[in-house]
Amino acid sequence: PIEIVLSPSPDLQVTAITPPAEAWPGEIATVEWTVSNLGAGNTMATSWIDKLYLSADGTLEAHSDTLLGASSHSGALTPGASYTARRSVTLPTGISGTYHLFVVTDTEDQVYEHGAEENNTSQVAVEVTPPPPPDLQVSAASAPSTGHSGQPFQVEWTVTNTGTGPTPAGQTSWSDTVYLSADEVLNPGSAVVQETYNNASALSAGEEYTLVRSITIPDGLSGPCYIFVVSDSANRVFEASEENNTIRMPIDVFLTPWPDLEVTS
Repeated sequence: PIEIVLSPSPDLQVTAITPPAEAWPGEIATVEWTVSNLGAGNTMATSWIDKLYLSADGTLEAHSDTLLGASSHSGALTPGASYTARRSVTLPTGISGTYHLFVVTDTEDQVYEHGAEENNTSQVAVEVTPPPPPDLQVSAASAPSTGHSGQPFQVEWTVTNTGTGPTPAGQTSWSDTVYLSADEVLNPGSAVVQETYNNASALSAGEEYTLVRSITIPDGLSGPCYIFVVSDSANRVFEASEENNTIRMPIDVFLTPWPDLEVTS
């Protein structure tokens, strides 16, 4: 008879997790973790996959918890050897409070561990806090006080982030809209002119941008009117306040004299 003895088996374990120093919903966070071979044998496989999950409780449910990302490892591990990996992930929006960050090594069971797969998962608590909010404000605007129907005029405005935080990473573009209306209170549905312009740059706290655009007054319009400039008019950016996104300027519109063609001879 021949006695067959199993070779010493490896035992992969997540031995350390370094969570992000700051965890803000909707923002990018960096996670670092270490995987060690605490078994007595080498890993026969030379590559496998680690995955990161975020859970609202201390129990990992891979089918329902949030998969933050995956990382491929290449290279066998001898007994006692380890590697450290780092991955930038985007946290879900609309969450806050204590969450659990799970790191699972060898998620596809590519490494034979002779029944030691139960310790391939480790977790650490992460406090997810809302970031300091931005506050987009139309801090300055200028336009002529008079205009003529059918003629263009220029509007210039400055938008400043007066909040304590930057515009979120997932909200780096928004639209500003210029309205011309006979109403003293803005009603977009009754505005005679509505022009929208895209802004495609994020703003840190205290930063600003200035736009200059040409608006044409419709033919036949006359009387007292108002120019409204609204930043983030589609409400794409989560802000500390939406009440200061609009500025209003009066403009008196006069009829442009019509031509009078006459056959003189």
